[in-house]
Amino acid sequence: MRRTGIVGLAILLIISMISSVSAFGPFGGKNDDGKKPDVDGLTKRSATLLNNVQSATISFAEGIVLVQMACGQKSEAEKLQQSIANAKEKKGDKNATKALVGDVNNAAASLNKVELAAQMNKEKAKDSLGNSILKIGVGVILDGIAAKNATTLLQEAQAALKQVSWGAAGKVKEIIDVAQFVTQEIPPQANNLQQYSGKLVDYATTNGIPTPSTEAIKKQADAQLSEG
Repeated sequence: MRRTGIVGLAILLIISMISSVSAFGPFGGKNDDGKKPDVDGLTKRSATLLNNVQSATISFAEGIVLVQMACGQKSEAEKLQQSIANAKEKKGDKNATKALVGDVNNAAASLNKVELAAQMNKEKAKDSLGNSILKIGVGVILDGIAAKNATTLLQEAQAALKQVSWGAAGKVKEIIDVAQFVTQEIPPQANNLQQYSGKLVDYATTNGIPTPSTEAIKKQADAQLSEG
């Protein structure tokens, strides 16, 4: 399919998700009825948010590994694979997720300097590039959802912090920290990887390599969301 299809879908998803943060989302609306803040509920939403970000970042990382291997960057690919394994072993761990986000961003920045036409092995690309584009596309969608939910969660947690007891304040501050991390770091990650995916689609189109449809990317993203 054409580059504009995949890239356009990604852009529209991110814009529509982030611009609708005031609407009720999968995590519910604001606690503006004067009731006592539901700290346990906020904590559960924070955990779900972190898991979704981790799932998105793992998808990005797996897609990048495939490109690294096709470009002959074996040692870099092995390093990122270890980062993926570490994150999977520590599901829901904020520090492990932050570390993986950093590793993915560094790997993507390094790959962005690679001239694909000159350095990518076409035979390996035929076997893996479509899957790489799929995984990166899934990550963009999941990151867009996470960014929207993080913005809503951050607003609610900041409001709750003014109302909760001293004993519960620590939990709420932790929720705020997670939400701030996602709102600050995840949209740029999604944007950068979305742009890089465009380069991969260009290479695939030039070399006659099939790429996943927008429907296939959306279906896979939905499946990962359902798995949690």
